[in-house]
Amino acid sequence: MNEDWGVFSRESGERPALVSLDFELLPAAPLVHYPILATVRIALHNPGPDGLPSPAESDEIGPLENAIQDALKLEGAKLVALVWVDGFRKLYFYAPPGCQVKRWVEAACEGSGYQVSASVRPDPQWLYFVDELSPSAWELQVLSNNQVIATMLENGDDVESPRDVDHYLYFPTDEHRSQAIAAAKTQGFEVSELLEDEPPPNPFGVQLTRRDSISPASITEPVELLFRLAEQHNGDYDGWGSPVVVR
Repeated sequence: MNEDWGVFSRESGERPALVSLDFELLPAAPLVHYPILATVRIALHNPGPDGLPSPAESDEIGPLENAIQDALKLEGAKLVALVWVDGFRKLYFYAPPGCQVKRWVEAACEGSGYQVSASVRPDPQWLYFVDELSPSAWELQVLSNNQVIATMLENGDDVESPRDVDHYLYFPTDEHRSQAIAAAKTQGFEVSELLEDEPPPNPFGVQLTRRDSISPASITEPVELLFRLAEQHNGDYDGWGSPVVVR
């Protein structure tokens, strides 16, 4: 898996799912030479109560996953996503016409000790990839949060230390912005700067600031609050930043 892949979590019914996706394919989909969706399911031996694998079983399945990927790659299939959910490891591929998915999966899994199934169906528009596998706007924001936190940690930041965190929101009208600011102030945010003449369709921006820590457990609350607030007022939440705080 290379740097074009990203990992994010989502809720699947009452259980979590962990999705690894090839983000490079998002703007490119659909690829016309790969009209067949192939799904491979590996049933876990001992999933946890949340349906996810233990670290040991995740490692155990690794060689089997690699064997399946290598076999289908030789058939011209393109791996697009990997998902842990509901006691299964699911591998999603798009393949050219005539790709012998089931045959090659059976050969790759022989003697593995795992129950593996494969299915194929036409999906020339890549609707499953776009509608079901691709991240929502909020899932992308959570992924962005994690990337910012990882960068801060690399720079020696003590993410548990409170500090002023700046958030950026943009709206289509001054009225939408004013309404969002009023709501944000009730949650302890202050206006650091009004951002004017920004690019359309949301030229009315604002930098809001509140004192918070930026650990994953802490930063999610203010980010989601402002993300949803921007949505409610027809705007966009455009991320956050803070100075590095070293213990």
